[in-house]
Amino acid sequence: MNHLKKAEITKEYKELYSLRYKVYCLEKAILNAEDYPDKKEKDIFDAYATHYIAMNSENGIVGTIRFIIDSNSPEGLPVMDHPGISSKRINALYCAEISRFAVAAGVRAENIFLGFFRMIYQESIKKNINSWILNIEPKFYYLLNDVGFKLVPLGALGQHMGNITIPAKWDLSDAEGSLRLHNPLVYEWLHDDAATVKDEKKLSYLLMPAQFSNNNVIAIAKG
Repeated sequence: MNHLKKAEITKEYKELYSLRYKVYCLEKAILNAEDYPDKKEKDIFDAYATHYIAMNSENGIVGTIRFIIDSNSPEGLPVMDHPGISSKRINALYCAEISRFAVAAGVRAENIFLGFFRMIYQESIKKNINSWILNIEPKFYYLLNDVGFKLVPLGALGQHMGNITIPAKWDLSDAEGSLRLHNPLVYEWLHDDAATVKDEKKLSYLLMPAQFSNNNVIAIAKG
């Protein structure tokens, strides 16, 4: 079973950047490997982000994601580079972005991502973050809305980080309000222990192979 935690030491940061290099530069070829001679993919936003990692039973890093709070980043949020986004529709106050999701080959991306999703959600509540910004593939955008997450589009479809995605916003207040009322199973899952990753029966109906492929999960957190 994989264990989730914040990256804290230099070794963990080096490993997560190396994993991102393998995924984004080599496996997906979204970024040019020649731009990263040290084989560690990182950008100007990483210095202002909180990084989360998934570790296997041998303490190897098999997944990573970053969480950027807008007020902490003088560079703003990476999602603002999406070609279809309308900046006039974003209230950046108490807003944050999840991005740079990557998993090692052979790892169930959906479980890792959902574990990160829940952990960052709980951290957001503690920090009074009221909304997330993310890029998401249309199919997954509609799937999440169907189960009650109420993502709101912030612009038009456009190609960003190798995929056609929708820039979208999720108000966390929906989880504490309408989601709790209309989909209590998902609400309960959001408040379960966030430190481990396992198959979630509460969300089994959400994880349909035809709708929740590895590519879809990766696309949701690109930026």
